[in-house]
Amino acid sequence: MKEEETNAATPKRKVFDLIPMSYSQLLPYLVHNGMVTPRALKPMTPPFPAWYDDKASCEFHMGVEGHSIDNCIAFKHLVQELIDGKVLTF
Repeated sequence: MKEEETNAATPKRKVFDLIPMSYSQLLPYLVHNGMVTPRALKPMTPPFPAWYDDKASCEFHMGVEGHSIDNCIAFKHLVQELIDGKVLTF
């Protein structure tokens, strides 16, 4: 198998820029300034994925259980889009 075919079959994982605070500290600023709006997420039902944490809740996903905002891939992607678009700078 050619290298190009291997790379096409395995998507690259997104690399997020480092930010000078936690994502949980950043969310209130972004909400206050109208840059993001928390989103409802349907609660997960068993069987849960390996990463599921029943003790964690995500403020970006309106308190849904299963992950924290600091582990929220959707929020990290959104923040990275704001950084890439020069809407958010540090």
